[in-house]
Parts: sequence; C-alpha cells; structure tokens
Amino acid sequence: MGRTRLAAAMAALVVALGGCAAGAPANNGTPTPIDSRQPTRTFAGGAIGDATDPIIGPVFPLTLRRTGGVAGYDDTVILKADGMVLVNTRTIHDRECRLSGAQQKHLLSLLSTLRLVDATPAPTAGTPGGTVDGSAPGGDDETPNDAIVIDITDHKLRPLDLSDPSLGEVAGLVGALMADVTLSTPAATECTTPTGTVAN
Repeated sequence: MGRTRLAAAMAALVVALGGCAAGAPANNGTPTPIDSRQPTRTFAGGAIGDATDPIIGPVFPLTLRRTGGVAGYDDTVILKADGMVLVNTRTIHDRECRLSGAQQKHLLSLLSTLRLVDATPAPTAGTPGGTVDGSAPGGDDETPNDAIVIDITDHKLRPLDLSDPSLGEVAGLVGALMADVTLSTPAATECTTPTGTVAN
C-alpha cells in the first residue's frame, strides 16, 4: 500500500514538472541548448551573401583617356551606356557623338564585360590600359616613350583591364573610336561640335 502511494506521488511529481516546463518561457536567463538555436552563417564583411556576391562589372559611363604619342595626345572621351559619347581634347571641347552600327554596339557589349582591375596599389599612367597596338608601355629614362596609351575607368573610377592579349579586339575597337571622334571631322561616327571649338 505504501509503495503504491509512493509510485502515485512520483507520477504526480513528474506530470507537474513536465507541465511547468511546458508553460515556462523558453529563455529564463539560462542559455538555449546549442542544437535548438537557429542555424546562422557569417562571412568576412557581413551576413550571408555579402562575401558571395559576384564581382560587379564596370558601371557606365566609362571614361576613355588617350595620352602620349609624338603628338602629345591628351584626350578624354566619356562613353555612356546609351551610346552617347562626349569628347574633349586640347582642340575640341564639348563634342557630342552617338554610336551607330553593329560594330559600335558590339563595342559597348564588350566593354560592359571587361574585368575590373584591383586598384591596390593605384595604377600609374599607362597601366593597365597598355598601348592601342597591344605592346606594353615602357622605355628607360634615356629613351622617350612615344607610345599612345588608352586607359579606361568606370563611373566609380575603377580601372578596366585591357592588358590581356585576348582583348586585342576590344583594344582595337576602342582605339578606332578614339581616333575617329577626335578628328576635326569624324568619318565613322555622327557628331555635333559646338562652333569654334575645333582648331584647324
């Protein structure tokens, strides 16, 4: 009889404790068991996704800068995603052009996929663009460097890499565009130049 009462009392105690545990709040100052926490993963730089985002390509407008050469080029061409081109050189100011034709549309698509250069350390003049003929800029202190160099940066001032030999087609198209839109009268690109801004 005594054992029966003891067993009943133990069963009542177990039921009471179970009911209290179910009704009590989950976090009462004691740590939550590790296997009941929500799974989380973090990466350097922030929450999940930050470090795995793809590298963002160049952001238009792109700035094409041609320097060097025997003529001492110092030309700036702004190329917008809609095909508008703004041209400024030593003798041409505020010229507006519009790309047309399959080759020029092809140029825009090629430029939009170019690889961005790690800008640490900051690139020097002639790097990473290379020369329009694909040769590397250079020369020692005794040899004048007459190479024509075209550098490209995007809207966030990040340089684009044209040094890869496989990008010869892009470099050639960029060089042809620069050569055309900076002529006194462009031959292949439709341009409008404010009166009096082109030296003869």
